Amino acid sequence: MSKKVKIILLAVVVLALAGTLYFLNADINTNKNQVVLEIAETEVNKITFKTFYSREAVITKENNLWKCEDVYLKDAFKNDIFNSISAIRAIKEIKTYDDLKAYGLDPANVVVKVETTKGDYEILIGDYNPIEKAYYVKVSNSESVYLLEPESKLNYAFNYDTDAFIEGQKK
Repeated sequence: MSKKVKIILLAVVVLALAGTLYFLNADINTNKNQVVLEIAETEVNKITFKTFYSREAVITKENNLWKCEDVYLKDAFKNDIFNSISAIRAIKEIKTYDDLKAYGLDPANVVVKVETTKGDYEILIGDYNPIEKAYYVKVSNSESVYLLEPESKLNYAFNYDTDAFIEGQKK
């Protein structure tokens, strides 16, 4: 076999290996962000949330508009809230643990209760993990504790002092 043919065969093998590694890595990355809970806005009837430092806030639907107490939600708040619960994704699942306190989930920093047409859910949001740059979360339909995607807006969407949240709606 000539030198040119050997080089061409070697190049084909290297390209095939590189392509295989690329597709294997793509599968790993897409499976990395596990969906913990998905809820469509059309399925939601009521959302109740409470942070450890404020009173409970209740968001309900009236004539296809969302309101908290007697104040209708502004689009920015509404979008944050519904985008944050529409698809809760995790980068890590912790199946075995001794105590929820280790993750800031007993008591939770934020408790979100969502009543839907398909059932009710309770979402506990715990401590921030500075290494992973993400929050711990536990959802009532799972025994596991999850570490949210770093880009998740779940904690920010509900981590309001209730009075400030309602005042923000009025302005």
